Amino acid sequence: HPRKNEITQCLGYESLALEVGVQCGTLQNGQRLLLCSDGLHSELSDQHLFNLAASGELDSAVIALINAANHAGGKDNISCALLMGQFVAVPVGAVHKIGFWKKMLRNKA
Repeated sequence: HPRKNEITQCLGYESLALEVGVQCGTLQNGQRLLLCSDGLHSELSDQHLFNLAASGELDSAVIALINAANHAGGKDNISCALLMGQFVAVPVGAVHKIGFWKKMLRNKA
């Protein structure tokens, strides 16, 4: 991108209005979501990103992604977070308590 070196948004600088992009969705059990800076995705192909992000434990996959981007040139700062959807079983007795705490939190707000 021809303007990739220009700062168009930042936190803490009053004269630049921050435009937050929001994407809603649901991660299925075991599905992964990679959030990363251009320092990562500009160094690796989509297929390479996919292969590394899909393999192993989350922490080792993040390390592999960063190492691969550095090995490919690492011309920019590299930031990434890898999330995974996980099904959590809640005991039946805990459902009442969860509802209680949600109601309490709503009343505090």
